[in-house]
Formats: sequence, C-alpha cells, structure tokens
Amino acid sequence: MKEYRTATQTYQVARPSAVVSPDKINVLYIGVDNPLSVSAAGTPTDKVKVSMTGGSLSGSGGKYIARVSSPGTARISIAAEVAPGKMQTLSTTEFRVKRIPDPIAKFAGKTGGSMATVALKAQNAIFAKLDNFDFDANFKITKFTMIIAKPRADAIVLSTSGNQLSSSMASALNGITTGTRVIFDNIVAVGPDGTSRPLNAVALTAK
Repeated sequence: MKEYRTATQTYQVARPSAVVSPDKINVLYIGVDNPLSVSAAGTPTDKVKVSMTGGSLSGSGGKYIARVSSPGTARISIAAEVAPGKMQTLSTTEFRVKRIPDPIAKFAGKTGGSMATVALKAQNAIFAKLDNFDFDANFKITKFTMIIAKPRADAIVLSTSGNQLSSSMASALNGITTGTRVIFDNIVAVGPDGTSRPLNAVALTAK
C-alpha cells in the first residue's frame, strides 16, 4: 500500500531593495561629473525615483550624474512605486564630498632633475597635470615665476600670467648654458571647482 505525505514549504517574501554605486570610487568630487549606477531589485526603472541632497542629480534608467559644490556629505535616496500613487523609500546612501586633488606642475614633462640644454630651450609653457585620477579634470595655470641662475652670475627673476612663457622669459631661457638652473616657482592653477591651487616648484638643471 502506498503512503502519501503532505509536504509544507515556507517562502519568505523579501522587501524591495535598492543599491546606488559610484561608477568611479566611493567619493563625489566637486566640479566634475560623478557617474552613478542605481538599481532596485525587482522594480522597473520607470517606477524608481532617485533624489539627492547636498548636490544635484541628472539622468534616468539607472544611470545618473551627480554634481556637488562644497566639501562635506551628500545623500542619495531611492524610492519605488510599490502601488499606484504609493512610493516607498528603499535606501538612503551617504557619500563623502571632496575637492579634486592638487595637480602637479611640470615643465617639459618633468618636475625636476636635469635636461639637455637644447631641450629646455625648445619649451614655451608650463602645465598642471593630474596623475592617477579617474575623472576628467583640467587645470589651467594662471601665473608663475621663472628663475634662471647661471653659474657665477646673478639670478634672473621673471613673472607672468597664464602658462605660456613671456617674450622676456623666452629670451632669457634661450641664453642658458650647461649648468644653468631653471626654476619655476609661485605657480598657481585653477581647476574645475574654481579654486586656486598653489603648486609645487619645478627645478631643472641644463646639461
């Protein structure tokens, strides 16, 4: 004779959940676009609402751009329409808001050391480079001072605005000889966040 047993299985219905993740790193930076990916498990994207405090948010379909303007924290909240006209908050995530790091001043691609005299003479501008940074952040040098110190001669000190050598700087640089020290100092750059940054000095020796 066959035996029949009744099996009982329990199901747990999970509450809808949502996740917001920065596409770069776990920080929002001032002055640049911060890409974010937003997902809400089991909820169609057109039923998801994303809001932000401490900055502004644009985008749709799970892909957003966050913009922030001052250091501190920002919060991004995700809500879903769980019934017609009824929204339910799924998550609120807090992010640190930071300034973009300072760039590094370079002349002829170098921050210091020695360089062939002819190579030094061929340059006409100094640049601010932001190495190992995942965002598109450009810095413009607004002013700098150039010091030329030839062996056994008084130093020549010249200043200008922008990142290009002035005509007097170019003329002085064209007259350097082996052993001359060429120093760039008092360098100031402005980035996407609008703040002025004093940068490192660049000291080169003609060889």
